[in-house]
Amino acid sequence: MPITNVIGVPWENIVSIGGIPKASITNIGGVVVPPSVYCNTVEYGFSDGRTTPVTAACSASLGQYSEGSNGILYLNGFCGDGSNVAPDGFYSDGRQIYLVSEGVLTTAGDCPTESCVDSSYQFGVVPGMACSSNSNLYSFNMSTQQLYQFGFCDDILNYASEGFYVDTFGNIYNWQETTMGWSWSFFGTCTPTPTCDDMSFSFGEAPGIACSAGASFYSFDSTNNLLYNFGGCGGDYAPEGFYSDGVVVYWWHTVGRDLVWETIGPCG
Repeated sequence: MPITNVIGVPWENIVSIGGIPKASITNIGGVVVPPSVYCNTVEYGFSDGRTTPVTAACSASLGQYSEGSNGILYLNGFCGDGSNVAPDGFYSDGRQIYLVSEGVLTTAGDCPTESCVDSSYQFGVVPGMACSSNSNLYSFNMSTQQLYQFGFCDDILNYASEGFYVDTFGNIYNWQETTMGWSWSFFGTCTPTPTCDDMSFSFGEAPGIACSAGASFYSFDSTNNLLYNFGGCGGDYAPEGFYSDGVVVYWWHTVGRDLVWETIGPCG
């Protein structure tokens, strides 16, 4: 018959006997001791939720643990041993996510269902550059409208770089981080490659320097007032600063998310 008490003390109220944890005692004087906790061997993936995303537990390599009837998750083979509970963090069987805090196992949510497609986009920090750049593959979540580096679907540590993206149809999208999170929005469409004239400008970091510096050739789109490095019409923007044709000084600089060609005044 299993032990129900020791010297009048109910077995469930005993923590240890002679310094030996109750969980380690299997019999007393040959009498079987009933287990205080029953465990099942389970397999979970793990994420600490800090250096890796919470959802990384859903796809992490599985490890074995002992899950107790008392709602505590123990290291494998240490059922009922309070000094060997599983580390704090997030655990998953691939379907459900669980939080473990001081050994206590609670439900934290469902694993995300990936809905990413491999998508080809041209990238640029400004729309014109995106329209003329080479394309690369990215992972795009159709349901959440989130863009990731290729092969990192739903990994918040691997969002695609902020900027402008052009799809195979010439549509431009603005991908940016806002106070409300990352946002994917339609921006416009790529126009045909502009026509540029090769023009001579002197460059400087101040108007006076630009007026007196040596001149170099650049490609200038007079229709849209955009300045490119020589031979880079439509994609390779010239450095920001002041430019002069020897008579007038111009300021080529960023306003918001666009580059602007602005007349400053005459030299001298």
